[in-house]
Amino acid sequence: MARVYFKAFSPGATSREHSAAGRAVLERLIDDENVELSPSVPLKVHFGEEGNVTYVPAVTYDGIIDLLERRNVETCFVETNVLYRGERTFRPSHERLARRHGFTRLPVVIADGDHGDSYKEVEINKNHFKTCKIGYEIARQDQLIVAAHFKGHMLAGFGGAIKQLGMGCAARGGKLAQHINAVPLVNPLKCKRCYTCAQHCPEDAIKKGIMSAKIRTDRCIGCAA
Repeated sequence: MARVYFKAFSPGATSREHSAAGRAVLERLIDDENVELSPSVPLKVHFGEEGNVTYVPAVTYDGIIDLLERRNVETCFVETNVLYRGERTFRPSHERLARRHGFTRLPVVIADGDHGDSYKEVEINKNHFKTCKIGYEIARQDQLIVAAHFKGHMLAGFGGAIKQLGMGCAARGGKLAQHINAVPLVNPLKCKRCYTCAQHCPEDAIKKGIMSAKIRTDRCIGCAA
């Protein structure tokens, strides 16, 4: 079993304190496990949605970046585009969002390109998938440092570093493959008929109904399930 490194924080710990702790834990892990860092090691992060405050702040990564710089390791912030409609759907707006949220110390790389269609088919030969579509700029790396925030998840209980890898490294086609059999349902008794869902549906698969929103299963790609 892999060794787990833990660092406790007081409730009032600042982002700067988290940054210093992240540097210390990573340095200890590298030294204890005799990890030889590649010349280039991107930081896989989440830039946060507009108006959201629960993502890991950019300043928190400063300690890790300091450590990589001291060891002459090239790095960048790397992320992939999302399926649903929003500022993280396409590279130009995704990059602007990252800058607004303070991710300016390193270059921002959107691994699956402008429209999520730049990927490498990676063979894994597992039960559910034989191959996976991984964002090209991630698939060509030898190493990644993955940083994740805690997030509640209806199926898995919570999402974290594993989701940052399994979903976060997938190009749009890879995300679609993971969601394709999961189609959301509308409860007509709870639907408020605001149709916000229809405004955000990337496939225009949601229409106005008499009592509630209606999902066209022939067009739905399951991105919100």
